[in-house]
Amino acid sequence: MLDQYVANLGRLSALAVDSGDRDGNITRTSGVLSGRLAAFGVDHDFEIYDGDHVNRIAERLGTHVLPFFTAHLASNGR
Repeated sequence: MLDQYVANLGRLSALAVDSGDRDGNITRTSGVLSGRLAAFGVDHDFEIYDGDHVNRIAERLGTHVLPFFTAHLASNGR
């Protein structure tokens, strides 16, 4: 379905995908998604981190997710 939405995804100011290295199929499909985004020329960040789907949520929020939002979604001087 990615091809149906690629134009809209390309309009995003930032896009990130990550998963833990012990997330099983989620890790595999996240990698496939990243590859497909790259093939369509959609700029994005992709990372596989040490952990599973739930064991590092608080750490990931504080060290990656919130800083990502701050860097990419901050209002322009408002």
